[in-house]
Amino acid sequence: MTNFSNLKVRASSMHRIMSYLDKGNNLTETQMKGIVTFCHELASENYWGFRPDVTVDTMEKGIIGQSAAVTLYNLYLNSQTGKKRIFKENKERLTNDFFTGEPDFFVGDKQRKCVEGFDTKCSKDIMTFPKYKKELDDVYYWQNMTYIDLFDADRWTTVYCLVNTPYYQLLKMKENLYYKMGCPDDSSENFERYREKIILLEKNNIFDIDMFRRENPNVDLENRDWTGLKGPGDRIKEFVVERNDEEIQMMRNRVILCRHYLNTNF
Repeated sequence: MTNFSNLKVRASSMHRIMSYLDKGNNLTETQMKGIVTFCHELASENYWGFRPDVTVDTMEKGIIGQSAAVTLYNLYLNSQTGKKRIFKENKERLTNDFFTGEPDFFVGDKQRKCVEGFDTKCSKDIMTFPKYKKELDDVYYWQNMTYIDLFDADRWTTVYCLVNTPYYQLLKMKENLYYKMGCPDDSSENFERYREKIILLEKNNIFDIDMFRRENPNVDLENRDWTGLKGPGDRIKEFVVERNDEEIQMMRNRVILCRHYLNTNF
């Protein structure tokens, strides 16, 4: 029998156990359902000894595009009076008595007791970029609050960035469209419609044409009109989470609840 008394929950998973906060830890069976599902997954990971790796194109763009996102964010901050920051890349997974996490960047002399931190998110396209969104999703809110506790920080910011899709991913999209439309050539009836869709694909995945051309000098694009591209400020959306010690204690209590459930049932 495994002892889960020292269980630490990943920052990226904290949202899964933070529902029904007004009920504290006195949850009904129905209210416990999400937490129970999460605990079952943790028990499975413990039994098999590994966690399945789930990577989709959106996540891959976020990983590969992080450097471009940071460059874009720096351009934006440098253009704003009083907002310039000196980032330090975090290369270490931090752990305390309750949580574990590995964010992107922090500001300060050292990780512990840093002033603030940042996590970049590369939006897939214009439709997933939260241009008009007012509040941060719960997934990232609780992730940020976890980072705040791990780093003993004052605040943590999620920065959505609209950056170029890596060319190999764009090429894969074009290939999928090509086969989906029956492999058209310039003699096909639907060739012009196919070409229009290719142009839309390029427009929805390339937001900095100069950077794209520098990185892909030998690529010939179908679209010829790149007027109207937006500047750095229009391709950045910040959501700042301020430290809340009451909520951090609630998070710790939920981890304790998970430990109790796992030790009782597994």
